[in-house]
Amino acid sequence: MRWADAQPRGADTQPVTPESSDPLAPPPALRRRLATLDLVPAAARWSLPGGGRTSRVFIARGAYRSVVVKLARRQRGGPHFALDPVAEFRTLRDLALLGLTPVPLGHLAFGMDHCLVYRHVPGVSLRTASPDLARVLGALHGLPTGQWPRGLSRRPTFSLTLLARARSHLASQGWPERALCHVQCLAASEPTGSPRLVHGDPVPANALAGPTGLVLIDWASVHLGDPARDLAIALSPAMHTVYGNGPPAPATITAFLDACPDRYFPDRFRRLAPAFHLQMIGHCLWRIERGAKEYSAALAAETRALRDVLQVPVRQAIR
Repeated sequence: MRWADAQPRGADTQPVTPESSDPLAPPPALRRRLATLDLVPAAARWSLPGGGRTSRVFIARGAYRSVVVKLARRQRGGPHFALDPVAEFRTLRDLALLGLTPVPLGHLAFGMDHCLVYRHVPGVSLRTASPDLARVLGALHGLPTGQWPRGLSRRPTFSLTLLARARSHLASQGWPERALCHVQCLAASEPTGSPRLVHGDPVPANALAGPTGLVLIDWASVHLGDPARDLAIALSPAMHTVYGNGPPAPATITAFLDACPDRYFPDRFRRLAPAFHLQMIGHCLWRIERGAKEYSAALAAETRALRDVLQVPVRQAIR
């Protein structure tokens, strides 16, 4: 069966009205729709996995198969993690046979959300950036253009909005303006090079160690862009902190970067590390301003990493 045939006909044009329901399962109208399309097991047992910070994720377990049902909305992730659920489905459809993604089963509209259904991958999420994750990302970044999913957007390495927000915040904390200007200019001056296929959100929690090896999930931020940005997100102290782990140790960072197949991108990451830290600080501030209290500790972790890499004195304690 071709993956194009797995998508329900008219899936992008037939919205369903949401209903109130059990929080451990999708709304009843969606469950009926999925059952009619045979996308979920009969008499499924529903549960909530971990994660799902910018989307709602459910697991439907049956006697012989289990599937994941993901509800997401475009752009809910903000300027650093812009979401495109349609691109996520296309990516799973085109890359599943390479073993990089779960196997997609269908994609349909549900109210204001997009519903993606794929086979559940049994496995354990990584707790930190590992050499295996670096090798899988290297395989992704090395794919030739003929294997890229069609219709993906090209995105810049840095968000000027997030950089400016972070710079303003750190200046208010007593950081030297000269150091902050240097970091922002670094982001603007480094040439971008030719775009590659990038995951967009390769935090360790989105890498599952399954029976056939490491599989990446949560492709809603997939785009054409800079692989060094993927490396920065995978190694981000803030992202490790948000998912309940401490910032990666220096030895972990070194092992991860040494395992990257293409040496250009680890070198590029090292050159741009201060700018990547500044951008992630801006993302943490964006999330905190929208009520995500868990990003306060993440902000502190990323700020310490930037302070350490710049080795600059700060007049005030980091809040």
